[in-house]
Amino acid sequence: MNLNRHMHDGLKRSLKILKAVKLPKCDAHDISVGTYANGRENGLCVRVYTPGPKYYVKVFVFAENRNSDDMVLYSGNEREFTINSGLTDEVYARKEFFSSDEALVAALQDRFTAQLSAKEAA
Repeated sequence: MNLNRHMHDGLKRSLKILKAVKLPKCDAHDISVGTYANGRENGLCVRVYTPGPKYYVKVFVFAENRNSDDMVLYSGNEREFTINSGLTDEVYARKEFFSSDEALVAALQDRFTAQLSAKEAA
């Protein structure tokens, strides 16, 4: 197995998925996107910020699953994701698998929209 190619393919697929997500109107500082790498899982980490008195950050990580062609989605609050330790056991237990890219696009769109709508309510 060419590991470098596998890493590139996973990231490329994640970028394609993110490009397909239709976001509601938001400010540039409401969302940040970075890369995610955990062994054979390579994809993107999206942080959605909700400022105001109830400030919090929701984190969404999606990548090709290490054991299949499915996409995996990890989500939680910012405290559940760290640079040093990666995912907490709670986040890992809540992981979701998507056999189609379209289903993941729909799920991300719903969750990003809900998070950005919470900003309006804050």
